[in-house]
Amino acid sequence: MLASRLSLGLRNRRKRQEHALEVLRHVLGPYAYNLPFSAFELKARSAIPNEIAALSCKRFVTAIETNESAGLNEALIKALTGSDPTTARFLYLEFFTFLPTGKY
Repeated sequence: MLASRLSLGLRNRRKRQEHALEVLRHVLGPYAYNLPFSAFELKARSAIPNEIAALSCKRFVTAIETNESAGLNEALIKALTGSDPTTARFLYLEFFTFLPTGKY
């Protein structure tokens, strides 16, 4: 059985959740990553998302705070939480493929 790979926090408990996530990121060290929430937002133009390339080898990924009016890029979220390989690249570097292993 596969465990859930995406969790959403509730707004009224935000301070306690942020503190707990900070502790987990500290304990997990290089396996943890705080992704800017803008990486999950729906954009009108496509760009080279360095944030997605940074998810390679990360096991615990957090993203905190978004605008209420921001739309989510559902296709990207499905791709990152699924079990299919993802292709990304850092700016001015070559593309590479990795298997998303993180819990979001």
